[in-house]
Amino acid sequence: PWIFSGAIKKIHGQPAEGDVVDVFDNKDTFLARGHYQPGSIAVRILTFSDTIIDADFYRERINDAVEYRRETGILNLPSTNVFRLIHAEGDNMPGLIVDLYNDIAVLQAHSAGMYYQRELLAEILMSLENLPVSAVYDKSNTTLTHKAGIEHSNGFLKGKPADDLVVLDPPAFAKHQNVLHNALQGYKRLNIKAIEKITPGGILFTFSCSQVVNRENFRKSVFAAAASAGRKVRIIKQLSQTADHPVNIFHPESEYLKGLVLYIE
Repeated sequence: PWIFSGAIKKIHGQPAEGDVVDVFDNKDTFLARGHYQPGSIAVRILTFSDTIIDADFYRERINDAVEYRRETGILNLPSTNVFRLIHAEGDNMPGLIVDLYNDIAVLQAHSAGMYYQRELLAEILMSLENLPVSAVYDKSNTTLTHKAGIEHSNGFLKGKPADDLVVLDPPAFAKHQNVLHNALQGYKRLNIKAIEKITPGGILFTFSCSQVVNRENFRKSVFAAAASAGRKVRIIKQLSQTADHPVNIFHPESEYLKGLVLYIE
């Protein structure tokens, strides 16, 4: 459901990126309505009927997506409570992705048109009758690059869960010995933010996959973070590579995964 720029004969007026526009054939017969954007994909079609694009329209589409997942058993899978709630064109909402993590909805706008509706979409998601959603997080930062000059920062649109469980699993901060110091400072800063943010009684899972950062270095870095944050921290468990990541005794460099499970008072 896209209209490519090469298929457009004429544009009336000067629509801005994200505007709702109508598409007509060569005989001025209405064909569709959708979000306009400059580029090869000029219009992302929302509907082929002469329907007003308002809150009721979006609510109906979201309810349809929920009902489809209910009928196909996705909502009640015993093995997981994580799934995609809205899959853009697959759910007739081009430019919008919504993933559900238990009761937290994570929204990604891939078009300016959907981005401008994010507050309304969050309200609708929070008000679903048969699918409790406690918070909506907007993660559109990387999906809106160079679109409509939007400068976006990720964050919660509605609600905010308690930060009682935090997982830090960053990429390798150091791949060479000469950047070890910088890597340790990076782990310290990252863990300071997590320790400061987490609620009392919360659990922090913190990991390193940097081969040159050994277990003792990593532990000292996290200790320094706890001291700087001014929080009491207990080590519940020290983690290392499991059997599916065997370490060759003649190749100690293959031991690179390490982690700590911490209780934050």
